[in-house]
Amino acid sequence: MTDFIKHTADSAQEEARPVLERVQKGLGFMSNLIAYMADAPALAQGYNTLSGVFEKTSFSATERQIVLLTVSRES
Repeated sequence: MTDFIKHTADSAQEEARPVLERVQKGLGFMSNLIAYMADAPALAQGYNTLSGVFEKTSFSATERQIVLLTVSRES
């Protein structure tokens, strides 16, 4: 079984650090999901990019949260 490491900007690979720093600055805290994704910098970057695209949809902030919570519950 693979052990996943919950990274910080200090412990992450150099390629993932800017993503973690943007998330920290944008949210005001480090998301656990992105902290674990930092083991694969391309995954962290891709997820962060898609999150930004999702923010540009016509859904309100509340609707976006409902979508995210529904998907996380159903998965």
